[in-house]
Formats: sequence, C-alpha cells, structure tokens
Amino acid sequence: MAAAVAGAAALVLPACTSEFSTCVARRSCPISGSGGSGEAESSQGGDAGESGSSGHGAGASGASAGQPAAGDGGAGGSIDDAGAGGASGAAPDDNVAPTILSITPVNGATKLTPGSDIIVITFSEPMDKTSAQKAFAPSGDAPVPTFTWNAGGTELSINPNLGYPAATDPTAAAAPFKFSVTTVARDLAGNRLAAEVNWQFTLLREITQTLLVVREGAWIDGNTILATFSGAGDDAINREERGFIAADISSLPPGIEAFESATLHTSVFQIFGDPFGSLGNMLIQSVSFSPPASQGVFDAPALQDLGVLITATGHNAVGDPVSKDVLAAVKDDYQNRSARNNLSQYRLIFPSAPNGNSTRDLASVVGTNEGSALTVKYLFP
Repeated sequence: MAAAVAGAAALVLPACTSEFSTCVARRSCPISGSGGSGEAESSQGGDAGESGSSGHGAGASGASAGQPAAGDGGAGGSIDDAGAGGASGAAPDDNVAPTILSITPVNGATKLTPGSDIIVITFSEPMDKTSAQKAFAPSGDAPVPTFTWNAGGTELSINPNLGYPAATDPTAAAAPFKFSVTTVARDLAGNRLAAEVNWQFTLLREITQTLLVVREGAWIDGNTILATFSGAGDDAINREERGFIAADISSLPPGIEAFESATLHTSVFQIFGDPFGSLGNMLIQSVSFSPPASQGVFDAPALQDLGVLITATGHNAVGDPVSKDVLAAVKDDYQNRSARNNLSQYRLIFPSAPNGNSTRDLASVVGTNEGSALTVKYLFP
C-alpha cells in the first residue's frame, strides 16, 4: 500500500478515523445535470469502496430529480447549485427549447363562427403558463382573450372573444384575424419557445344590406289595376282592393351561409274612410308573380302567411312607421330566386273586406322612392 501512495504524489490522504478500518482517499466534484459522470466520486478499498460505488448510483438518480445524492452505505456525491433546478418541476439539465406541435383552427381557415374559433395550442412539453399566455399576441384592436389549460400544462385553449365582423358590402374582401405566439413563451426550465409562430383565420361576416321596396300597384276585385299606390280595403261600390309590393333581391350574393333577419320598413301613406275601425288588422302575405300584379295573384294561395302588418289599434295614422319581420319569406325567396325572378313580393289584405257599407275604406303604404326598404342581415364569407 505504501508503494501505491508513493505513486500518487498529488493525492492527499485524510487521517484515518475509527469509523473506517481502512483509510480511503476521496475527492469531491459537482454532479452534472444528467446525474454526473463516474468522476463525481472515487474510492478505493474493499467493502467501503463498493459502498461508495453504490452511493454514486443513488446520487445520479437523486440528481436527476433535483435532490442531493446519497449512497446506500457510503458517503454521497456533492451537488452544485444547478441541481436545485428540480424544484421548479423541470429536470435541472433541461436546455431544450419547447416547440409548438399543433394549432387549431388550421392556418388560413375560413367561415368560422364565434363558437368555432377557439384556438388550441399544443406544446411539446409543460409550459410556464404566465409566459405562454403573454406570448399570445393578436393583431389590431382585439378583445381581451380567455385562457384555459389542460392538467399537464401542454395544451393552451384561447377564446379570442370575437364577434362577427360587421360589413355592408359583400363584394369587399374579408379581413382575417391574425395572431402570433412569440418566444416570450418559456417552459418550466426557462427555455424560450424555439421560434415565433404566425397564424390567421377568417370568421364569417355579418352583412347588413338594404334593398329598395317598390309598389306593384293594387287590384280591385281581381279585375282592375290601380298602379299609383299599394293599398288594401274596399271601394264605394263594395269591391275588395288588395295591394302588392316587392323588393329586388338580385344583389344578395350567392353563398350566403345563414340569414339572421329580414325586416320590411315602410309607413302609412294614405287613409280613406275608416279601414282599421271597420276592417280590422291589415295582413301581409308572401306571393310570387311577374309584375305587374294580375288577376291570378289576387286570390292565389299565399307562399307564406306573415301575420299582421298594421294593427287595427295602434300607430296607424298617415305617416306612422311600419316594420315587419319577413325573414321566412326572404329565406324562401332566396332559395327559389331563379324561379321568382330575383324578387321578394308581398300582398296586403284586409280579410274582412269588403264590409258592404258602400264607403271607401282603404289604407296604403309608401312605395318607390318614398322610403320603403327591406333590410336583410346575413352571414357571409
């Protein structure tokens, strides 16, 4: 043994203690983040050396969990400050940048709705949630998003809280919603995202379009046309009158995804006698005909019974505004627009006319260039 000591001139032996039967030369060095190399601890001797080797194995395992190494019977290897990285939940040797594995919706997706635009970002490893949320950078004046995470911290769901973009011109290009996920995002070990990602998708637009409503005249008892107004009631010789109005829907584009509303706006234009007092409510029905109105459309079955246009008790004086929901008719006319000459047409009637009092009781609504309009709201790419 003396020869061995003489050959290792640089090795300093500690004093023997009563704790060991054989003096053991030791040197200490830090354990690397992966658990250290075999140089973390050396020993020589009999049983004590084998115990030290066992301690080295346990030390490597402890180091990978960010814990001090300890041998089963020998003294454990020492650990430097980097080993404390395990306290964050990440391996202390983690220097691999996280990446994004997937994002939904797909880049360039179109026709999305506020219910289908939830952004889901899947990372390659658990992320620091605060930094990952700060890394989400929408362009423009976007609403404040809502963030949720899966239990493992690898999947971030983002509700961008978008509404349908409003527009009036369906021919204009739709503006996409754009966002970036920047390298502000870090994993639990503090590594930045490998690369910034830029993404975009497009929601359906909510188009509001106003169509001109024109009068198509009035028919008296199915055999006489009065082209100067569109009204309903009866005349002094007890003949029924029915009025007709129409809107040109040819400017509604093909490919509308859904209609949200369709409202007819007009106003009371003329009143003769006491139509509302003697005849009750004026009703409106959807019909189809080739202008001008003819004998056939006077009493043809209605395509849609739309209910009351002007109530008998209410705002029914000359000049009073009138609004009516005609969504069911517009949807049906749009679906059959080729067969119906791109028109949405309506018939105005008093079901109780004529009343036989030999007095003209009639009310009409405004027509061409007099303020009537059909306002349609729909979803479009």
